[in-house]
Amino acid sequence: MDKINYEEIYDHCKAICPEMQSVIEYVRNISSSNKEIKNTVDRLKGGDMSAVKRYIELYMKKALMYSLAAAKQSGLPLDELFSEAVSVAAQRAVDLAEHNIKKVTLMSSMSSDIKNRLQKYIF
Repeated sequence: MDKINYEEIYDHCKAICPEMQSVIEYVRNISSSNKEIKNTVDRLKGGDMSAVKRYIELYMKKALMYSLAAAKQSGLPLDELFSEAVSVAAQRAVDLAEHNIKKVTLMSSMSSDIKNRLQKYIF
């Protein structure tokens, strides 16, 4: 599997939406691991609402990547698409904390959810 070149993604994002530079820099500085994702999900499932922000952060790189692809495909503003993508992670975090979702959500399914939401949004 090819490694994702996030630096290239950040550069493309800044080129098409310079207004997002501070957001892009924030996303660039987020570190994560599969273990941290699982721990954050466990905290949310335990009702820890303080984990909502971290959960959203853990998926911001994927949200930016898929938002860029959707912006290129649709011509819609990157910042609008990114907001929509991040809302997917935010809703999932709240659902986990409020016990509306029982199974642990893996990165791949969150990625699918983000891509699906963006596809619905642009069409």
